[in-house]
Amino acid sequence: MAQKVPNPTPGSNSTLLRRKPEGTHSQGITSHQVGIAWSWFLVTVPIAALTAVFLVLVFHYRLYHGDPPFPNLRLPSAEDEKNVVYVDLSSSMILFTTSWASSVAPMLSSFVATVYTYVDPDQTSYTYLGVPETASLLTQGFTAKTYGARTQCQLISSKCTLQNAASSVKFNCSADFTGLINTPTLQAAFFEDESMSKNLRGKVVSNCSTGNPYYFALASVVNLSGGKTPNSTEFVKSLHGVPTYVLGCHTTIYDIEYDRLNNTVTRFQPAASNTSVSNIWQTSISQTQDWFPFFQQAAGTAIFSDTAEEFAEKVALALSKATIALGADALGAQPALAAQDRETLLVARIPVAPLVAMVAVCLLYVVCGLVLTGIAAWSARYEVRDVQARLSIAGLVADRFEEPGLRSDANCVEEMFAEHAGQESKRIAIESVDGVGVYRYTTWPKPEGSASGW
Repeated sequence: MAQKVPNPTPGSNSTLLRRKPEGTHSQGITSHQVGIAWSWFLVTVPIAALTAVFLVLVFHYRLYHGDPPFPNLRLPSAEDEKNVVYVDLSSSMILFTTSWASSVAPMLSSFVATVYTYVDPDQTSYTYLGVPETASLLTQGFTAKTYGARTQCQLISSKCTLQNAASSVKFNCSADFTGLINTPTLQAAFFEDESMSKNLRGKVVSNCSTGNPYYFALASVVNLSGGKTPNSTEFVKSLHGVPTYVLGCHTTIYDIEYDRLNNTVTRFQPAASNTSVSNIWQTSISQTQDWFPFFQQAAGTAIFSDTAEEFAEKVALALSKATIALGADALGAQPALAAQDRETLLVARIPVAPLVAMVAVCLLYVVCGLVLTGIAAWSARYEVRDVQARLSIAGLVADRFEEPGLRSDANCVEEMFAEHAGQESKRIAIESVDGVGVYRYTTWPKPEGSASGW
């Protein structure tokens, strides 16, 4: 409990702390400024520096899926998640940095063509030339132009009046395509139109004016190899039990522009080629027989189809591949219309909410340090530090036992003692006031002539 202190008498050896009169310019004890500044530094600067370093790292190494220069080469799934930051840093480094932020505060307080098949959403099959499958295609996207083909076939045995003739099977599709099927040899004829009225085979000059598409017919036998033909009247067996057929087809050559992204065709735009281009492919197949074994092998596999339509679709696809492969020698390498490389990185996924929360808490810690600094500086006004120093143990000892003149203009506690001013020191003793047990503090001056001090 606070008690009222009596006014001191002029002879009293005690001194009360009094405010100095206005106009006095004594500095007093001012070491509180250094202490406040040091406390502010420890509370605010390290945590602010760590927060700044963390933010610099996050935004310097921040990544996006990126905006590809060509919109048609953009992966649908390559979209940045909302409220997430992708950083090209290991998770351990991020945890190290954030753990420091959470730990310091308490402590402080060449070109090769390959034939591909593309099936569009309408289930239409196209065969085209493309670059071969390589590991680099997994990280590359490009837009390119190429050539492709689409062949459509149907069995026309009934139309060609396919019928037995002794050991052979006779067919008569038109005046330019008629004969007997009596050997496994493939018989082929190419025409300008569907009527099969003009055979182009062996007539190189007339090939120059062939349109796109071009038409052809094939007649041959099928080796069942223990199987059976599809359920269709378009397969006619000879007297020896060998199935025969006549196939009518037409092939269209296309100029194709396509996008390949993530090793997948994402855009495919075919347009019918002009006759100058289509005749290159047409003559490559119509004037050669190198593709016969390939076709017969494909037909031998397709014969196990369930229906005649399925058989025709499979051999048509094989014919498209043969056509594109035979005409590939006439092509040369050309640069892609657009190309890009993708780089896959192992990144740290930082949700925005925790990031903002951590930064906000760190900044709040800094703000608290600034507020406390301001409070400390405000509280240190009016010689508060001087009062605190004089109320310390050393200050009380000096106030009680030293001369009043030494205590008035001291700038530090040490200046309140006689030794600091070069004066002789005193001995503190306890004496009896009345000789019956009441004691008090007193000071003894240094004896005169004493060399050792006491």
